[in-house]
Amino acid sequence: MTEAGKEFNELSADTQDASNTPQERREKVFHFFSELHEDIANHILLFIADAPLEQSTERGNKNALSSLTHIVPLVNKTFQDMSSTDFFWKESLLRQLNRDDSQRYHWQSGLRQLLPKGTELSLEADKLDTVLQETKEKCYKDLYRRIMTTYIQGQYPIFIMPCQLRLGEAYGLHLFEPRYRIMVRDILESSGNYNAATEQAGADLSSEEDGRKPPLLIHACLGGRLSPGEYACLVQLVHCTLYDYGTADVMLLPISWVRMDKLWVRPSSGDLFYAKATRV
Repeated sequence: MTEAGKEFNELSADTQDASNTPQERREKVFHFFSELHEDIANHILLFIADAPLEQSTERGNKNALSSLTHIVPLVNKTFQDMSSTDFFWKESLLRQLNRDDSQRYHWQSGLRQLLPKGTELSLEADKLDTVLQETKEKCYKDLYRRIMTTYIQGQYPIFIMPCQLRLGEAYGLHLFEPRYRIMVRDILESSGNYNAATEQAGADLSSEEDGRKPPLLIHACLGGRLSPGEYACLVQLVHCTLYDYGTADVMLLPISWVRMDKLWVRPSSGDLFYAKATRV
């Protein structure tokens, strides 16, 4: 905001009435504008914003610059430049990692998954640079985005059946509906576990070897119609036995509660719902 303040002062001097002397224009400049808090400075800029021709009408200056088309874009550009710097993203990541609620666990787990096995997770500012290097990300903005898109948020198919679930307590199901046959095949193929599930009965799908990922889906324990904003359970498919025609016996492990932010139905799937969800 310092640069924005400087340019604001310069533009303010240029947009004064042409009849003013240079000394008079300097006296009307608020030299401490750049020292104000960002929120106050932005509020001032927006409050005094003039539309094109508005100044020339009021002050008789045909060459006056519109603050709405010159100052406000400057504020936006300054904010965009600031939001791209690593300093702010590093501090944002540190705040997420050291939160005082359950979200702290999700951010720490997401970062830990990106680190090589055996790497110590440091939550101190002076040691976070080493963590960044271990993840092989170029900057903190990329690291923040990767944790968000690979762990905190995701898109998953939804299994719908009223029941009581507890995190960490596995349970078994027999899936036979056409939409859930599609669901099982989809998550097995996308996670790289399809061959393992077809080669042996009750295959263990928790291994991450050979590029495989844990197959995940959402279990919505709701009796009514799904709606955005409702909560459900993210579960991991840990064991699976596939039968003819795609039916399956599965063992599921609840790992996190999620909020379903967006819902849609997969075409030609017999009402197989998908959700974009956020861990809570």
